[in-house]
Amino acid sequence: MSPRRLRAPAADGELLADPPLDQAGRLVASNRHRLETWNDPIQGQPASQLRREAQAALLELAGRAADQSAPNAPWILTGHQPELFHPGVWAKNFALGVLARQLQAFPVHLIVDNDLPKAPVIRVPNRDPSGGQLRLIPVPFDSAASEVPYEDWSIRDPALFQSFPDRVLRYLGGLVPRPLIESFWPLVVAETSGPIHPARRFALARASIERQWGLHLTQLPLSSLGATAPFLRFACHLFAHAEPFRSIHNAALQEYRQLNRIRSKNHPVPDLIAEDGWVETPFWVWTRSQPRRRPLLVRSRNGRVELRPAGLPPLAADLPLQPLGNADQAIPILQMLASQGVRIRTRALTTTLFARLFLGDLFLHGIGGAKYDELGDTIITRFFRITPPAYLVVSQTIWLGLPDYADAESNLRHARTLARDLIYNPDRHLPPHHDPEFDVLRERKIQWIKTVGSTHRDRVERWRRLRECNQRLAAAVSQSLTQQYDRIAQLSFEEAWNRVAHTRDLAFVLHDSDRLRAAFARLGQWS
Repeated sequence: MSPRRLRAPAADGELLADPPLDQAGRLVASNRHRLETWNDPIQGQPASQLRREAQAALLELAGRAADQSAPNAPWILTGHQPELFHPGVWAKNFALGVLARQLQAFPVHLIVDNDLPKAPVIRVPNRDPSGGQLRLIPVPFDSAASEVPYEDWSIRDPALFQSFPDRVLRYLGGLVPRPLIESFWPLVVAETSGPIHPARRFALARASIERQWGLHLTQLPLSSLGATAPFLRFACHLFAHAEPFRSIHNAALQEYRQLNRIRSKNHPVPDLIAEDGWVETPFWVWTRSQPRRRPLLVRSRNGRVELRPAGLPPLAADLPLQPLGNADQAIPILQMLASQGVRIRTRALTTTLFARLFLGDLFLHGIGGAKYDELGDTIITRFFRITPPAYLVVSQTIWLGLPDYADAESNLRHARTLARDLIYNPDRHLPPHHDPEFDVLRERKIQWIKTVGSTHRDRVERWRRLRECNQRLAAAVSQSLTQQYDRIAQLSFEEAWNRVAHTRDLAFVLHDSDRLRAAFARLGQWS
């Protein structure tokens, strides 16, 4: 395991692609060959066959079962939570589109709806009416954070949700000419009957904008794969090997923490636990009656595997599973549980592990996902005994395009340095026409600097005399120091303004639609 040094691009429009996009074809070919010839058994089925069936299941769910080109084309995937993310995340989709055209690949965006939503709020730039400074105002679209995953999330305050764009535009105050929220939000609220499920609506509205901009991806909620036979066979494989997987997972996690100097026991993920014969698996589970997401524990007894949400009694079914067995009888039981409202979903590491091994030939990560999958690579190597398929990291920095101040940050550093020098070394900044007394003080200071005291009392006296010289010399530069403080105040304003204007993680709906579309259109230049 070696850390991948990834940094978000600093400049507006700058792209991070690691490795470069023009190497994607080589990665696809290498990964595809490795995965198509991988025939280790996964609960009664060769891995390569499980891949083909997982892809077929995805095509059927997406309504693409009749697409004859997709099964033969390379598959390139990316994914993210269905939220109002920043353009650096959205750039993955457009890079995916570029690569799909060039490599004649089948592009898939997985909507990761098994995670918990973040706070229902975005930060909106606003000019402070009192001082004119640019600041970020939190603007909510619901009254409280959801306690259930995206797939079950519904809005608690429909009126707040409906009024969201009006409040965003009021705070923006014309800073952005054509904010995308003006065309995006009508797509979100087009259907108003019944409960408002924002994750679903955000994903559909985003996909609609993408199609308007010429980007056509197959989009699929990860939750829809949860009851498919290929996914459940994969899950059964991990259930049947729960203890070996836990051991490998925790050892790799410990190495990752040491390598990245992480002290927290919960980062990047917690260890998987084992107690009283129950072993924690890398899955979440919840039910209609217990909608809070919990870790899924398993216990093997006499060739059967029991399932239990952490802190709750076992589920009313167990699985005929053995490490070297066949999941054909267990899969219908899991599908029956799914029909009864039992949701078994992957965690973050297992999500990309399934996508990389059993769905795609290349996965496009953002920076955060790429760091996670350094751990995933170690787990793939040790548990599945296969060289991990390479992935590509894509992120782009796109500012809002607000007016800014050139070189404000460097000018402020220089101004502060100069002010400090005026205080501690006023003799270096005497005006051309100054009182001769200051020359005397300057010479006296030089002599005291050269004086090396042999005792503590001598050193204290030296310090006192130097301070006295500086205090009397300060009168000669007082006007310059006052001017410098005024300059620092102005540059501090400019630097604080730039800090907001150059923020890269503001929601994509705040950006000028034409400017955003043009930035994504330039992605082809890096391929």
